[in-house]
Amino acid sequence: MIEDSALLDATAVGRFAESSEVITIFLDESGTDANSKVELVGAVAVPEAAVLEQGVVRCHADVLADPVLWPDEAKRSAFRAKGFHFVDDSAGVRERFMNKMRTLGFRAHVAYSKGDSGVSGADLRINMYYTLLRNLALRYRTEQLLCVFEEESSMNSLYGRIVATVKADAEQAAGCPVEISGAIGSKRDPGLAVTDYVLAAASAVLADKPNPFEWSRVNLGLPAHIAHLVEYDHGVHRRARSGLPLL
Repeated sequence: MIEDSALLDATAVGRFAESSEVITIFLDESGTDANSKVELVGAVAVPEAAVLEQGVVRCHADVLADPVLWPDEAKRSAFRAKGFHFVDDSAGVRERFMNKMRTLGFRAHVAYSKGDSGVSGADLRINMYYTLLRNLALRYRTEQLLCVFEEESSMNSLYGRIVATVKADAEQAAGCPVEISGAIGSKRDPGLAVTDYVLAAASAVLADKPNPFEWSRVNLGLPAHIAHLVEYDHGVHRRARSGLPLL
């Protein structure tokens, strides 16, 4: 069983991601503030994480080098320091990165709740992460899986236990060993930038009153990458495992 202490240091992620035998899964969450109408967690699965990350890094360099995108040097410096982040990026930067994402090889899995599941707060995020990862652990049960969660102070201590629970349950369901480990990545991690933008696209679609222009601009071309959009509020997707919310 994987304990919290077995979480890989973020600096180890690159060594594991370079292996073609590892499926890397980048995980992030969105919509956790009090004013959000929909809460989401996302998982981006990629068989060659190094290739995806190199694509993101090259795009970051190209965006930085384009003076048209940076009338304000302070904003360019901020972008240089923290990389792609949808809520902070300008429309031009967003469009450039979305276009790049459409050329990258990944599959995205998103679970969302509009507050009707009977679960809220950290318990909701834990269970949505669990739902996505259990599905992925069973789908890729013959592969080695590395789960990279974006650092989040209120959740960091829980990620190892989520992975351990997924491992135990997937092995019981599949009847075979499942190789799955976890890591915490920084907010600058190139793979997590992709997950952040996937969640933004999903949020645009799931808004109560989607803006047609924003929906089309953000979402155009990405559905081919989205393997699952799971409505967690629907009973069939809820996990009844006793004690899981108490992780």
